[in-house]
Amino acid sequence: MSEIAIAKPVPVAPESARDVRETVRRVSDGLRLLDEARASLVLMASELVADAALRSEAEWLIVGIKAQLVQIDSGEREFAPVVYIGIREVVPRPTWTPYGYGPQLAPPRRFDHGRGLGLVAELVHHDWVSGCCGWSPGTAGPTSWFLATDLDPQYVTGSIGSTLVVARGFRDECVLTPEMLLPHPDEPNSTPAPPLTLAAESP
Repeated sequence: MSEIAIAKPVPVAPESARDVRETVRRVSDGLRLLDEARASLVLMASELVADAALRSEAEWLIVGIKAQLVQIDSGEREFAPVVYIGIREVVPRPTWTPYGYGPQLAPPRRFDHGRGLGLVAELVHHDWVSGCCGWSPGTAGPTSWFLATDLDPQYVTGSIGSTLVVARGFRDECVLTPEMLLPHPDEPNSTPAPPLTLAAESP
C-alpha cells in the first residue's frame, strides 16, 4: 500500500477553490484515476472550499488530502484508490477565564440541497460504492470531509483509517447521508439543519 498525505492552508476566498482543484487533479494523476473518478474528486473538494468561501466566517482553511492505492489482487497487481479529503475551518481558540475556557467558537453545520456538503453527500454516494461524508467538530475547528473509494471499508487502514475513526464519531454521529438533507435554505418553508449531538471527546 502506498500513501500520499497533504495539509494545505488556503485563505477563505473564491480563488482558493481553483487552487484546491489543481492540487486534487495532481493527486488524482498520481493515482492514475480514470477521468470520471478524477472529475468526481475535483468537484467535491472544490464545492466544499467554495461553500466555505461564501458562507464561513473563518479566515483560513486547512485542506487535508490523504490518498492510498491498496492492492486487492496480488496475482493481477490490481489496486483500488482510497481518497480522504477534509476541509477544516480554522476558528479562534476558546478564551480562558477564571472559570475555565469559554465555549468553542465553532460555526453551525451547513448541510442543505445543491451546495457544499449537501451536494457532496449526493455525489459521494452516487459515484463511489463505499463513499461517505460528514461534518465533525473539533477543538481546532470543524471539518467537512468525504471518503471516496469502491473498496470495502474494512480494508481502509493506515492514516486514512485512523482519521476516519475520529471523523465519523464514536457512533457514526458525524456521518451525513443524502436522506438527511433538508430543503435548500432559499426554498420556501425551509428550516435550518438540526443540531448535532456529540459524545464527549476523549482527552
